[in-house]
Amino acid sequence: MSFYSMLTKYYDHIFPVSVKAVDFLAQRYASTPGGKILDLGCGPGGYAVSLAERGFRVTGIDLESEMIERARTIAERRGVQDRTEFYCMDLRDVNELAQTFDGAYCIGNTLVHLHDGQEVRALLKSIHEMLRPNAPLLIQILNYDWILNKRVEELPLIENPEVDLQFKRRYVLPEDPGGLIRFQTRLQVRDDSWHGETSLRPLGREELNEAMVVAGFAALQWFSSMEGASWREEALPLVVQGLA
Repeated sequence: MSFYSMLTKYYDHIFPVSVKAVDFLAQRYASTPGGKILDLGCGPGGYAVSLAERGFRVTGIDLESEMIERARTIAERRGVQDRTEFYCMDLRDVNELAQTFDGAYCIGNTLVHLHDGQEVRALLKSIHEMLRPNAPLLIQILNYDWILNKRVEELPLIENPEVDLQFKRRYVLPEDPGGLIRFQTRLQVRDDSWHGETSLRPLGREELNEAMVVAGFAALQWFSSMEGASWREEALPLVVQGLA
């Protein structure tokens, strides 16, 4: 199997859904019970399905077809297929959904897979146009200002002894300002291992703040976790909420 096939298979063992993160998301959209929520980069649908179980209607998009197939399977297994929709789609084409939403989120460090600042700004503008007035958008990436300043080259090892799994993540940092990070991963399950590599654009807080404001988002709030912890410059996660 390919690296991404194995990543899909073991995704929930590597990145299990956090009940506290689901609580945090649900609180963002509490003003519209049963509202339509957009999940950008939904992966195998863990958060979309969890929100659907709380009464929301969730549309998820992801570039990997195997992730989308798994999300649909999980939604059906948990009885929320009538409150979820999943599409294999590039983030940059999200406006093709031609729908209006009561909230949106883009978590899991998804946004930094866009390699150009203009693409980030265009995506945020598209999301803003799809949201009802005052609807919240929540974004979670890593704190790349801290990563670059501290020259962080390895992220914390993820281990799951239940399936004898290790997931190693390494950054090859750019030499030049504005360069891309080479993100190298190694998934090991028992005696088998798979390697992957992709490029990430280290999006800093100042640039993200400006892009959200230009796109039309207001009342920005910054957090250092998906549980709502107050913003800290030395924290690894970076979470921001803005209102359309």
